[in-house]
Amino acid sequence: FAAACCTYIIFQARRGYNNALIEALRAGRPHLFYAQEQPFGGFHQDVVAVQMTLQGLLDSDPVIRRVSAEILGHLSLPESTSALVDGLGDADVLVRAACIRALTQSKATSALLDIAASLSDPEPDVRFEAVTALSTLAGYPFGLMMYVAPLLDDPDSRVSTRVAVSLLRVNPEHDRAKKYLRETAVLGDPDARAHAITALGDWGDIDAFQFLVNELQDRTLPPAIQRTVLTSLARIDPMKAMPYFIESLGTDNDSIRETVAELLSKIGEPVLSPVLDALHEEKKVDGALLALERLPVPPSEPILDFARTTVSRAGEYDALMRGVQAEHVLSEVAGSANDAMGLLAESLHSKSHEYGIRALRAVGLLGDRNAMNTAVENLLSRDAGQRANVLEALESISAKWRDVLQPLMRLWEDEGSGGAGIDWDRLMKDEDEWIRECAAFAKSYGESKMHSITTLSLMDRILFLKRVPLFAILSPADLKQVAAIAEEEIFPDGDVIVYQGEQGDAMFVIVSGEVRICVERDGKDTEIARRMPGEYVGELAIINREPRNATLIASGDVRVLCIDQKSFEGLIRERPEVSLFIIQVLSKRLKEAMAKK
Repeated sequence: FAAACCTYIIFQARRGYNNALIEALRAGRPHLFYAQEQPFGGFHQDVVAVQMTLQGLLDSDPVIRRVSAEILGHLSLPESTSALVDGLGDADVLVRAACIRALTQSKATSALLDIAASLSDPEPDVRFEAVTALSTLAGYPFGLMMYVAPLLDDPDSRVSTRVAVSLLRVNPEHDRAKKYLRETAVLGDPDARAHAITALGDWGDIDAFQFLVNELQDRTLPPAIQRTVLTSLARIDPMKAMPYFIESLGTDNDSIRETVAELLSKIGEPVLSPVLDALHEEKKVDGALLALERLPVPPSEPILDFARTTVSRAGEYDALMRGVQAEHVLSEVAGSANDAMGLLAESLHSKSHEYGIRALRAVGLLGDRNAMNTAVENLLSRDAGQRANVLEALESISAKWRDVLQPLMRLWEDEGSGGAGIDWDRLMKDEDEWIRECAAFAKSYGESKMHSITTLSLMDRILFLKRVPLFAILSPADLKQVAAIAEEEIFPDGDVIVYQGEQGDAMFVIVSGEVRICVERDGKDTEIARRMPGEYVGELAIINREPRNATLIASGDVRVLCIDQKSFEGLIRERPEVSLFIIQVLSKRLKEAMAKK
């Protein structure tokens, strides 16, 4: 009986194992095959797994064929070379590219001629992998030049720059390849520039290092290109590039700071001292903290000194906020609400919490970093109950440094408390330009009404956008980003803002006037809705570029803030956190619109 049960269990396990292999291939999950010591290490001698993977290359589903090729590349078995060479003629471009990568990983030098034939493939992804494979596998690199040199003129910059690197590795004085990379790095389109700069990093020549440093000095360099330049500098000489990484910690761009922090973490211990020094420069603080979170535990004394100073600054801005907030509440009670005062109070509130978060992150460097990062993330929640739970958790997380953080806890615990009067002199001299602007605007608010001027100032736009439901949840700093990309347009009564059927590439926030939404029925425009000030129209065009489904006509003189798709996409790339909520709202509107069709 025991033998029968055992046989049945083994039979079921074997069938389940085969099914698991098939499902892993179908779902594109090669990690199911991973061994801890080596990818796919446990399956080199597994005949069933190997056979199943070889059969996967013949499957009708291209995803299974691609994943099978990836697995075979890691297995590096002699019997897989023939199957992978056959895969070079697959109808799917991703499968062909995967087969070349697999042949490269398995060091299949016997397939060099077959890979060389792929240099003429119509798809750039395949040509790129073929060039990479030949550069890796060719035993006599000078013979390689005859095959790949013509592709220096390839129309795809990813292929041509890869060819240039291959040629320069064989002959560092290859003038044409060197000139091509440098010209493309400066004059190419954004994608081509990124590929060329990446190639310069792969080449690793010291002359390329100085060239990239010069490029980094260009203040108009797009963030994506800056990240590529910094990464290439690290590939050439990370220690020599370290001062440029430290300097880049002061950038306003989050994605660049993330890249720099990661690059510094790869250098390790030698960067600890200069990164700690960066904590004393206001513009570099956030970048320095980001880098320290990826580095070994720093000395406690400089971190605690920084935390104490930062907690003190948080309390200072909190006191200023309470004074402004108390005045704002009194003005609302008196019926003379000063919207600019509310903006100033919110800006001071954000500044206080910014310093508070910095202090928590600093103390977290000395203890459980993951726990502190989780606490900080939840502390930013708008849910008061959730914040209360986080504060309670922080008591245990940071018990060792309670004397440092205790004053900080009151910032979140006593948010409703009042304060003394407004210290205008202190606010007008604040080191933060945005606080100074808000203070000056709040102090002079009412002297020139928004509707009496021809053009809205940036501050007027921010106040207006704050009243628009789509943007109401954003912080003042985030609203400033949105206001900066919005263009003001005025349409006289009866003017058509956009026509039904034309390509949509912008949305409009109505400042004044009304907008009629009309659709064509029986050759006539029929009004189906009307939008008032504070509402927005054409918002779906910022997500997709489908033709407009209605005509927008001005009813009375209409003033709008226009946000075009290109500017909005730029904002997403620069500050993704600014755009997250807006995207969620617009996506919801898109779903509602699709449901009505």
